[in-house]
Amino acid sequence: MIAEHAGIDHRIRARRAEESLGESQAPLREMFESLPDSVTIFDERAQLKYVNPRGLELLQAPDMNALTSSDYLALSPEDMAEWLVGHEKVLGGDSVKACYEITGMLGGRQFVEAHSVPIRLPDGSTGHMCIARDITERRLGEDALRRSEQRLRLVQDATGLAEFETGVDGLMQASDRFFAQLGLPNPERPIEARSWAKQVHPSDIDWLVQALEEAISQRSERYSGEFRIVRADTGETRWLACSTKMEYADDGTLQRTIGAHLDITERKRAEEALRASEERLRLVQDATGLAEFETTPSGISSYSDRFFEQVGLAPRSGEITFAEWSQTVHPDDRERLQQDLERLLREKECFDLEFRIVRADTGAVRWLSAHCAVKHDQAGNPVRCIGAHLDITDRKRAEEALRESEERFRLAAEAAGLGVWDYDEEDNRRQWSDRLRKILGVPEQALNLAETAERCLHPADRSKFLALTRQLGTGKIDCFEGSFRIVRAEDDRERWVTAHAMMAARTMNIASPPRS
Repeated sequence: MIAEHAGIDHRIRARRAEESLGESQAPLREMFESLPDSVTIFDERAQLKYVNPRGLELLQAPDMNALTSSDYLALSPEDMAEWLVGHEKVLGGDSVKACYEITGMLGGRQFVEAHSVPIRLPDGSTGHMCIARDITERRLGEDALRRSEQRLRLVQDATGLAEFETGVDGLMQASDRFFAQLGLPNPERPIEARSWAKQVHPSDIDWLVQALEEAISQRSERYSGEFRIVRADTGETRWLACSTKMEYADDGTLQRTIGAHLDITERKRAEEALRASEERLRLVQDATGLAEFETTPSGISSYSDRFFEQVGLAPRSGEITFAEWSQTVHPDDRERLQQDLERLLREKECFDLEFRIVRADTGAVRWLSAHCAVKHDQAGNPVRCIGAHLDITDRKRAEEALRESEERFRLAAEAAGLGVWDYDEEDNRRQWSDRLRKILGVPEQALNLAETAERCLHPADRSKFLALTRQLGTGKIDCFEGSFRIVRAEDDRERWVTAHAMMAARTMNIASPPRS
């Protein structure tokens, strides 16, 4: 709408035109004023000549004079230009349909659908009559629908969701992704709803059909399930999750189903990998007695039953505090363990600890080994720790027994004047007792013991001794005993020694005191 003239002359002309319309077309005017739609009439110059009560209400105007005596425009400049083009078409005898957003005089905004047709004015000229209907609710609904469909498309693109719909005729319409999931070309037309079922895995088709038929017979509103398919193009087995809504007629006849499939193969594989991992962990726990746990800054939040069995406590649920658990730690280790934990939790991402506990049920002292992985926040504070305890009491006892045995042997060898050497082939490590160094005249700081020993062997016996050690190292012999001459490193004195050597878990060899 546009107003080209203002002032009293314009108002007089508009009033006269309105009166003229009222006198010559009274029945038409009466019909216009009873319509629920807005009716406006414009002359050839696009000046407003008539507006019915509904039009005034839509434009938030008290009367037509308010519309014609101001510079008010209901349309935006872009829509106004389009309206003027339509106005010229109407004057040429065409009918024009368009949708506009109008702004009322009080600022209210509405969407209208306008139908414009030519009309003969009382003076015989051609006018422009526009019948506009308020479609704001419909437009808002359409916009909401578009946004909803856009969100659905985004969800489909992000998740791979494939939707379908089946009518009472048994024909199904589905998205491109629905057929892509099955490895089928898109038929671009409705198909028989059951036709795609041949892609269901042979081991799943029977129970799936039975489950769907049972849901329909019970008039269930929804069905959800997971099943396998065999892709038509590659033969690959994939997992789909199905969610379907079903609608029924009053007599129970299925009228419509709408639903979606989601490819969950990766999730299923992850679940299977998790089950396999947990089964391996369970087997490791059963075989080793491993007891896992997880902590937060406030306490121990999760744990296995064996976590309590190791310390002689009954299994429980819920978080326990560090103070409560630490009561099972041996009193002589408790303070040290607490200090080590506070330091390692701050400084390390992974660490190991060994400590003793006192079983709450029997009072027995046991050794535990803890291996922990720590998660820190950006400030470096520990926020989570995952770990496991392993009872190493038997190992500790074996190590202690070995230490005691080796100490007894050392004392016995020293008392008898025997020199002992120990060669660990796996680590290529050699150890000499102090007595052996004295026998060979080798200082404590001497390195390269193998070369040193070879130099100390008398040239006449060197080949014989080295040949025997090679046979011992290759397993050709289990042990040897013999007398050999040496040349002491510190004074070049020639001496005789008796050597006893054997191959065991670790090779330990004995040299008897030298003879002149």
